[in-house]
Amino acid sequence: MILEPFAGPGGTSTGLALTGRTDTVGVELDPDACSTAAAAGHARVRADVATFPLHHLAGRVEGLAISPPCTPWSRAGKREVTTRPTASRRAPALSATRREK
Repeated sequence: MILEPFAGPGGTSTGLALTGRTDTVGVELDPDACSTAAAAGHARVRADVATFPLHHLAGRVEGLAISPPCTPWSRAGKREVTTRPTASRRAPALSATRREK
């Protein structure tokens, strides 16, 4: 099984499915993201990754697909996107690009 914390609506799950992995299980707190993922055929557990118990998965997980949310968009973050949409969308990508150089 591939465990996908911060799973969101299913982008990574879709990519993994395109590679043939159909055993991805996502953990996501946002109910709308869970509903979208389920409608697309992706398995979701609605839970907070910070408190999600892992002991029952021992020996069953062979990989992780971890992509923490962009804090301006996330409900866990400051939701800056609602007040500064252009700057908030560009800032994470620009910061990542600068770090890679």
